[in-house]
Amino acid sequence: MSDANRGFPHARLWPSTALAALISSGLLLVVLVVALELLRRSGSFAERTLSPVVLLGAVVVSAIPVTLLLIDRVAAGAGTLRGPGGFEVSFAGAALAAERTTNQKSIAANLGSIPGQNVADSGGGILRTLEPLVGAEVGIVDLEEGSAWWQTRLLVLLSGATRVGYPRLIVFVATIGGRPRQLLGWGVPRNLLRAQLAHCPDALAAAFHRGRADALRWMISYPIDERLGVTPWLPSAQVPFLNEPVGPSRSHRELVPERLLLLQVASLENGGTPSIGDDLFVSEHVARRLFGSVWCTAAVDRHEEDQKWQDAVLSGTDPYLAVTDEGRYSAMIDRQAAVNAVIVSLVSPDGEHAGR
Repeated sequence: MSDANRGFPHARLWPSTALAALISSGLLLVVLVVALELLRRSGSFAERTLSPVVLLGAVVVSAIPVTLLLIDRVAAGAGTLRGPGGFEVSFAGAALAAERTTNQKSIAANLGSIPGQNVADSGGGILRTLEPLVGAEVGIVDLEEGSAWWQTRLLVLLSGATRVGYPRLIVFVATIGGRPRQLLGWGVPRNLLRAQLAHCPDALAAAFHRGRADALRWMISYPIDERLGVTPWLPSAQVPFLNEPVGPSRSHRELVPERLLLLQVASLENGGTPSIGDDLFVSEHVARRLFGSVWCTAAVDRHEEDQKWQDAVLSGTDPYLAVTDEGRYSAMIDRQAAVNAVIVSLVSPDGEHAGR
């Protein structure tokens, strides 16, 4: 849920009336039963009659319109559904139950290199930091008090995440007013990379494009037959570090574009281009200038009342929802997974998702 969506009513899961929901459920049940019976007669089922399990499945599926309407009614009220015998479904409890579906990893400050260490010496360690991020849904960048990250290393991270597709999201946190891991915002690597290139010093943008050109030359010259070796056949695409024993050889070769970009930005880290100046360090202020236009900043605290949770879960169009714990970043929740958890709570109140 982004700030742009504030002030709008929450999105309704069932856009029509209660009567339409009942009629739709009834028609859907009839269609499903008829379809199942036709499949049985055609020999698709081994049983002579439709089993109770199959019929129960048809009933559950046909109840989806009514279930969506019920969720809307709950959302329009207090956000919690209560019934006889202590039955209770909490939006907050159901949404928090979806936390474990999101795989997130903290990213080592400056990609794991020692501040001031030459990139030519630390490139292998940086690759080892990047490799585990492949497959992670969320990557967490902690700017701490403003000296933990350089723009050069952040550019490498965003470039690699955009090219490889992981992490799918990057969350930025920082120490603000002495409080660590305060949420600044999150975004898709592709959008974050575009924003950084639009606002970073010209020298850094130029280094990025040189690194990308080097990577493209290397890619088009790579041997088709691996038995021929790993040396590119174009002289302009020679990569001297390719055979270094850094991690599994295949994953190492897959991260060659990021290593080439690191080599291009090395002079900026070593002070070879004074024009980058103090902008080398990514403080809270610099991060807001770079990414403020594309960040999603809205979040819900895990201690909020259910009314806040139902607004957060059912409002907006962003696929994820940030969760904090008294201001400290906690997790990202897949919004669809949260809605599914609420539906499961309503359909199976005795299950693990019921209540808090």
